[in-house]
Amino acid sequence: MKHLADFSPDRRLRDGVQGMCRQCRAAGELARWRRDPESARRRTRAQYHKHRAKRLAKHAAWQRENKDRLSDYRRERWHANPTARDKQKVATAAWYRRHPEKVAAKNRNRYARVRAGGGSVTAEEWAAMLSAYSGKCAYCGTAADRIDLDHMVPLSRGGVHVIENVIPACLRCNSSKGARTPLEWFVAA
Repeated sequence: MKHLADFSPDRRLRDGVQGMCRQCRAAGELARWRRDPESARRRTRAQYHKHRAKRLAKHAAWQRENKDRLSDYRRERWHANPTARDKQKVATAAWYRRHPEKVAAKNRNRYARVRAGGGSVTAEEWAAMLSAYSGKCAYCGTAADRIDLDHMVPLSRGGVHVIENVIPACLRCNSSKGARTPLEWFVAA
């Protein structure tokens, strides 16, 4: 005897549930796929295109509502899968090559934020800051090949480009931190 919970709801029917349980429907669908895979693909494609806008809107809404969950998932996947990391690096580099105008616009916008925020960091100030941290990342302590200048209060959030607001960071930490403050980044990690 099957429980009512084993059946999918269907408002079109008088009793409000489908006539076949979920398990039987899945078995029937699998049998149809095996009998005629091309026809099943056509039906699936047609259903997708019929409801494409609705699906995309629902997906976008889910992503907006689950930003933290999605971010955590992507971060875990990134660290757990070196192959995916390498693929992403290749894909990103390819995107940069295909869209030089967008890259230039991004760089211009950043430069404008630096100029609008005022202040400057001289080469001597930056060298002294690197020396104070022994040429290592201020966040993880790694002596990486490339140490970047990181704004503790990001320029995009009103930070100013002055020596008091910058700190040396390895590429990994700087990219991971993004447009967050160190406290926000540590709490999220």
